[in-house]
Amino acid sequence: MRVRVVETDRDEAWGSSTWRALSEEREVGSATAWVRPDGRCFVSFAKCESGSQLPLVTAMEGAGQSRLYVSAADSDESAISLFEELGFVFLSREQQFVIPAQGAVAALASAELPDGVTSISPDEADLERLRTLDDALRHDVPGSSGWQWPVQAFRDETFGPQYDSALYAIAVEGGEYVGLARVWNRLPRPRLGMIGVRHADRRRGIAAGLLAQVFGVLAERGVETITSEEDVTNVASNALMLRLGARAVSSSVELVRESAAR
Repeated sequence: MRVRVVETDRDEAWGSSTWRALSEEREVGSATAWVRPDGRCFVSFAKCESGSQLPLVTAMEGAGQSRLYVSAADSDESAISLFEELGFVFLSREQQFVIPAQGAVAALASAELPDGVTSISPDEADLERLRTLDDALRHDVPGSSGWQWPVQAFRDETFGPQYDSALYAIAVEGGEYVGLARVWNRLPRPRLGMIGVRHADRRRGIAAGLLAQVFGVLAERGVETITSEEDVTNVASNALMLRLGARAVSSSVELVRESAAR
């Protein structure tokens, strides 16, 4: 099958584009590429006939992407096998957790923000200072070094359809933003998107105090469970999951392909 690939639907604000594989003007596959704020290009394939994936990958590399990343559920052996045939190799593994809301609240029963530390929501925050904090905290997340949000993309992400001001707490001390906890209000379960504190302000109970606040709101609303994802190498985050009574329910792998030109 002879295939040509065209790029369509580019969104500069979000760094995304769609690529379509055509055989005699019939679409035989498509892929979406998203360049994250840390510069890593993630690819997802859709409705691909056999033989269409490699031309799509090659076209993306030809457009300047020297590394491409994909992810798949650990249990999806066929997808992982296909990615490996395309030249992708294992990079990292992430576990998906389910956190019991009531159990987390009980585990954090004595947690409070330290004296002098208060919390605000993004509705009250300076968005540029919050963006700077978010970027800094992401540098500590495995696989996210170099993250730097574009201004408009960060605004769109923060105040998107899953935003809930009661579930997004920013720790403030002396006018400085020192940490945050955010839960995205999504279906079927809310998702813990981030919990982080600046290096200089860790081991003071700020993270626990923020989590106690947002999980308390969820428990009062009758939410039973919250989801979260953690890289298996992130010792601190996985220890936190255990403290909250979370259980691992699945895992996924991330793979990377290096361009031959590189």
